[in-house]
Amino acid sequence: MALAQLEAVRNLSRFESADCHQALICAWEQSQFFYRVRIAAIHSLVTMANKSAATWSAAHTLVEIGRNMFSSGASTELVRSNDFSYLETYFMQKEYLRAISSYRNAQKYCADEIVSCILDWIKYNDNRRNHYSDAMYRSTLIEALSQTISPSATIVSTPDILTPGQSFN
Repeated sequence: MALAQLEAVRNLSRFESADCHQALICAWEQSQFFYRVRIAAIHSLVTMANKSAATWSAAHTLVEIGRNMFSSGASTELVRSNDFSYLETYFMQKEYLRAISSYRNAQKYCADEIVSCILDWIKYNDNRRNHYSDAMYRSTLIEALSQTISPSATIVSTPDILTPGQSFN
């Protein structure tokens, strides 16, 4: 059954409709699904968002679904303390960061809201009560931040071709 769900989630990214967006969000939030299906759902959602960037600004949606799943009870702005005793949650948290960092808006830049979200996750990363090292998780945070960097637009000007005997003045 998980294989059929995985195939369905991967194929949904080909269709750009509100129903497909909602189906992928539901698959991501469905705790009964195998975690790899849920990971495929978030990657498919970002793929779909990149394809329809001109008509759908998905940055807010992507940030919100992560906050709904991983925020602390005190505030949706704060990421809850690390607890890597459940490997599913650990892998989902890492893949969520990788997925949203690949989102690009219509101008082919990563949205400021995504960058701010990842910076908040780095800032509020708390491993004090976790029995496991968060070294690999922190490397994923830095990797996700580096993936948000978009190439800048450069203007290249070529000097006029000088004819023999012509000066620069």
